[in-house]
Amino acid sequence: MKYLLYFQEGFIRKFPLDKKVFTIGRAAENDLVVKEDCVSRRHLQVSVGEDHIDINDLGSRNGTYVKGGRVSEARIDVNESFLLKSCEFFLKRGDLTEFKAAPELIPVFKQMGRRAAERTKDIETHYISDTALEVLKQLLADGLKCRSMSEYLLSLSNYLSIFSNFGNLVLTCRGQDGPVYSYRHAEDEAMLLEIVRQAPDAYGQIRSYEAISGRLGEHFYSFPLKLHDSDALLLYFPPPGNRRPLHKVEKFLHTLAKQIELVAQLVPENGDAAVVTDGSDGAEETINTINPEFKRLINEAKRIAASELFILIQGESGTGKELFAQLIHRHSDRRHKPLVAINCAAIPENLLESEFFGHEKGAFTGAHAQKKGKLELSSGGVLLLDEIGEMPRSLQAKLLRALEEHEFFRVGGVTPIQVDLRIVSLTNSQLQELIAAKKFRSDLYYRLVHHTITLPPLRERREDIAPLINHFTLFFSRQYGREVKGYSVNAFRALKEYPWPGNVRQLKNEVHRLVNLAGANCMIDFELISDTIRQPAADPGQTASFAAQVEPEDERALLLRLLAKNNGNKSRTARELNMTYQGLHKKMKRLGIDKQSTP
Repeated sequence: MKYLLYFQEGFIRKFPLDKKVFTIGRAAENDLVVKEDCVSRRHLQVSVGEDHIDINDLGSRNGTYVKGGRVSEARIDVNESFLLKSCEFFLKRGDLTEFKAAPELIPVFKQMGRRAAERTKDIETHYISDTALEVLKQLLADGLKCRSMSEYLLSLSNYLSIFSNFGNLVLTCRGQDGPVYSYRHAEDEAMLLEIVRQAPDAYGQIRSYEAISGRLGEHFYSFPLKLHDSDALLLYFPPPGNRRPLHKVEKFLHTLAKQIELVAQLVPENGDAAVVTDGSDGAEETINTINPEFKRLINEAKRIAASELFILIQGESGTGKELFAQLIHRHSDRRHKPLVAINCAAIPENLLESEFFGHEKGAFTGAHAQKKGKLELSSGGVLLLDEIGEMPRSLQAKLLRALEEHEFFRVGGVTPIQVDLRIVSLTNSQLQELIAAKKFRSDLYYRLVHHTITLPPLRERREDIAPLINHFTLFFSRQYGREVKGYSVNAFRALKEYPWPGNVRQLKNEVHRLVNLAGANCMIDFELISDTIRQPAADPGQTASFAAQVEPEDERALLLRLLAKNNGNKSRTARELNMTYQGLHKKMKRLGIDKQSTP
């Protein structure tokens, strides 16, 4: 049965949707009474559909919000949510049993209803003590919208990547050989699990920083919980050689265990596969997202992967098209055969035919030996055609014939080569426009495109920017052996607010650069950010226009006017210029502005 899930007075409440129309408000005459000051007397009317609800704000004072925007009416599907100011309601399906929330989760629920205050001083963004509650809040909000436990655990991996130097986290059930979930999988993980499970009362006792038998200097944390109807353990193995983690780390892990237990009560037990994420994988091999639409596309790609359909992945440069192609290959029945890629724009036209179909010895000048082409090499696997819109028309006809007949001839060959092909094509062009311009064959398009996946640009999934910054920072810090402590608030804000026209690739390259420029054991400050990001285009009337390139004389006059406007307050002036206090001092010194020059 469908119900509305919400948190009230320490309980997880479930309101059954057994009426076609009902109202929510503070007054007693409403069907669902919510006694919160932020809720109006008659706040909202809800109409119940087959697999969704339609909500209609009744002129409330504080408003109704969906996906961050205030709405007068909206459709809410199962596993989506809406807010009445600070009270969040989730549309779920399942049994109606209500239960009391674990005490550890109450601060997290309260934080979900609060807007975090903006930080006004430089802090280190990677320290768990600064971000734990925010991570738990966002993770719980995701968990209440999840359709399965595996979806929640994949989301957990994205959030854990925020923390630098985080150890190995494992979720394991009694009676199962392997883990249900593993973050930063250790090579000897199976041995560690066996040691922990053999401890007395392993599934009934919390263990904090207990030494691992036979492993000098290694310790673990253990938190018993229920996963559906099974006894389970959340285990944490700190990085070897480190000092004992802070108490806040233990508190975070304890709360996380209670949160996993709660989410397991709210999602169906549907035989979820084990979730194993390395967390130290190459930056090229991981799709990091907390965006609902991008998650949907990932699930769609996995579902389509099991078929034999030819797929077109389209999107702007840097959005992750090749990562999706790799994802499809890994989840297909062809994963044990190669994924063979060819870039149609990177190879000269006179060599493309040989690259596609191969050639026989002596077929042309320089053909000193037989060579197999990409079609032949990818037979039984997946052929990846990058920049498919750049393929010459002459080659398009030959590829179409090979696809239709499942065979082709090498250049200079007389023996037909039979192939078993599945093709994934990538493009940042609009192929329909190329077809209209007679640059791409329509018959080849319909042969290559059975299903299309369109990836949104990074600017349309801004909630992913912060996790991606942290993911790439952690990856490059480890790659180059650097201990980057984090970002100043101004630096992190500049990265988060930039529109990233080059998408994830541009963001990755910027973080790569910042990690290399940062000193040992340093925090990345605003002054290190690239000029194009640090000096974004601003409205002419905004103070931020100071960041534009101006002559030194104009720059000095503009800075003096701004200092005068702020009565000489340098901290306020630095904030308005989106720079650090120290950076402002350096600029003042360079421009010859001293105390006598300022008000």
